[in-house]
Amino acid sequence: MRSMLLAFVVGCWLLQQQGNLPGLGWLLVAGSMAVAACWAVGRLRAPWRGRVRWVVGIALAVLAGFGWAAWRADVRLDQWLDPVLAGRDLQVVGFVAGLPDAAPHGTRFLFLPSVWEGQGDDSIPAERLMLTWRSPPEGLEPGQRYRLNVRLRRPRGLANPHGFDYGYWLLSQGVDATGYVRSGQLVRMGEDGRLPLTVRIASWRAGLRDHIRQAMPADARFGAVLVALVIGDQRGIGQEDWDVFRRTGISHLVSISGLHITMLSGMVGALARWGWRWSFGVGFVHVRRDRYRAACSPLPHAGEGLGVVVQ
Repeated sequence: MRSMLLAFVVGCWLLQQQGNLPGLGWLLVAGSMAVAACWAVGRLRAPWRGRVRWVVGIALAVLAGFGWAAWRADVRLDQWLDPVLAGRDLQVVGFVAGLPDAAPHGTRFLFLPSVWEGQGDDSIPAERLMLTWRSPPEGLEPGQRYRLNVRLRRPRGLANPHGFDYGYWLLSQGVDATGYVRSGQLVRMGEDGRLPLTVRIASWRAGLRDHIRQAMPADARFGAVLVALVIGDQRGIGQEDWDVFRRTGISHLVSISGLHITMLSGMVGALARWGWRWSFGVGFVHVRRDRYRAACSPLPHAGEGLGVVVQ
């Protein structure tokens, strides 16, 4: 079983090494050959048929991985922006769905369209956009609804050997088009005022990030690193710090620890909140006066109360 799974992964890897996706005809031919091979192996009566079956099984697993990866890539590429719409002015209404990344050339952010104006009811040019706004309004935050005039293009990136593959990263993030904002205005929420789940999560992360920044001095040397460790937002870390992290071998800790710390702190805070609610004062005598506040308050207060207990 392990060899079959490894062969499936090898098939996916082989697809990623191709310069172009294989056509449907090639996949049908390969599938037909695989069926014929299975039929031929099934009719074998030789004493070494077990080895042959194992080899054929490995080959089928590689082919299955290759075909599955090709199918998934074809599905994702079909969702990319229609080349006919590239470079044209488009009107779109949607939500800021990611933490904005401020840079000298503009602010980059993930945008989740809800309505494409002037494209027809059934036309959806793209479902997730990575936009750059050169002069964004002050206070651009996840969860805000905007009407934007944008120019888009299909995702692409540099293909330098051993360099960062920006196009592949956009594909993994589900981005269907990139572009820039020509103009935009804030739009009031609808009557229901409901946000998509991904937008709400980004809004919560932004609120927690702002709370952490307000709790630290404005000139905190490693404030951006602390934000990255808590919520995984690495945008504020300077290049000099990244160079130090790479030389000391801790870049991966900064990259992945934010999610882990958030999960662990959330679990511990929820457990502390539950313990205070049902402890009836047993074992928490010195913080009994805070028990009711911790049980009935949001998670950050429960975390503060837990800090008192640990101390």
